[in-house]
Amino acid sequence: MTLRRFSVLVMLLAACTGSGGASVASPSPSPSSAASSSPPPSPSPSATPGSTALKCVHPVTVPHGLVLFELATVSPPTLEVVDVTNPARPVLDCTLSPAQGGQFAGSTTVVRYVYAGHLGTVDLASGVVTETGQLPVPAVGGTFSADGSKFAYRFFDDTAGMTAHIFSKGQDQVLYTQPPVGGHDGPPPGQGPFDQLQFSPDGSLLLDYMGFRPTGSVDPLLVLDLSGNKVLDQLGNASGVWAPTGSMLYYPVWNEGGPSGELDSFTVAAGSRKVATGLNGYYWPAMSPDGRAIVFDSYDNSVPDCGGGLPHIWRLDVSTGRAVQVSKSVTSHPVFVTSNVIWSNREVATQCGPGGASAPNGTVVAHNLATGSDVSVDMHFAGPSSTVANDVGNVVDVLY
Repeated sequence: MTLRRFSVLVMLLAACTGSGGASVASPSPSPSSAASSSPPPSPSPSATPGSTALKCVHPVTVPHGLVLFELATVSPPTLEVVDVTNPARPVLDCTLSPAQGGQFAGSTTVVRYVYAGHLGTVDLASGVVTETGQLPVPAVGGTFSADGSKFAYRFFDDTAGMTAHIFSKGQDQVLYTQPPVGGHDGPPPGQGPFDQLQFSPDGSLLLDYMGFRPTGSVDPLLVLDLSGNKVLDQLGNASGVWAPTGSMLYYPVWNEGGPSGELDSFTVAAGSRKVATGLNGYYWPAMSPDGRAIVFDSYDNSVPDCGGGLPHIWRLDVSTGRAVQVSKSVTSHPVFVTSNVIWSNREVATQCGPGGASAPNGTVVAHNLATGSDVSVDMHFAGPSSTVANDVGNVVDVLY
């Protein structure tokens, strides 16, 4: 299951102002014309084919419970492979650096990555690092299709204008262009996600969500086919999550002032269908590995003078549409790290501000859905960087 947290500079900007529209159109079919529709290549960071290296403390010879951390803010950017056989005490196995946009290749020990426009794979068992392609422009993160044949990414020019791309079989397709975002300091922490780019499990569709786009631009949530045609667009702040197989998307329907309490499913064949109503908030959704439930954050009403209150994890049964709170702990951003265990960020009450009435305190909590227990995760052995202990948002993929 891919947990795509796409780290790009647009997260530092909010679309309070902006001019010009954005077009969503199919790219030209020929390689030459597709390339000409892309922005001119920018100088890449200092990287050459083969510069990415794997270092393992504990070699990974067979697939087992692993979490992939992306440390995008360290220099050079690094991927950490962490053993979560005991989810309360994760242990660092390997580091891959420089590398970003990490993703496990199905149920194998192969990790896909991107760095400075170079696409590659690393076999954790053999230690072999292989370059598989080179993008025409540098990408900051991105996402691979499940079979690895396609790579979707965004390119930002010097003005913060953006183009969305799919790279496949040596050809680069521009899906659409977006004018620069203008504005202020960017979105507040807490309620999210703010940015998603993820293929459906069958590779036929692409979810492209940005909570902050320029005024007059495309809708925040798009579902595109592989030619760049829109098959779904959604106004408001609405993030989506794919079912584990196929191409069914679950997404909330939002009103102007907040969530309407409705969750819909979408497929190309069936269109949109109502799954649940009466939800009191729906943030950081994560699909369970078995596809039966979605966990998410919802805020209580304990601090009505500060936008509501504090976050807690809820679980929604997709077959019945019934949602229940599963933990009394004040935590945000749930992520499945095993079939029954969720990691999330512990939050503590703070002075009311842009992020609400609470903020993460640098502690990760493991919640066991089977037993209902919560324990603080001991991150001392999870890696050399303290970044991994601060935010489960650094989790980009999980091998169950």
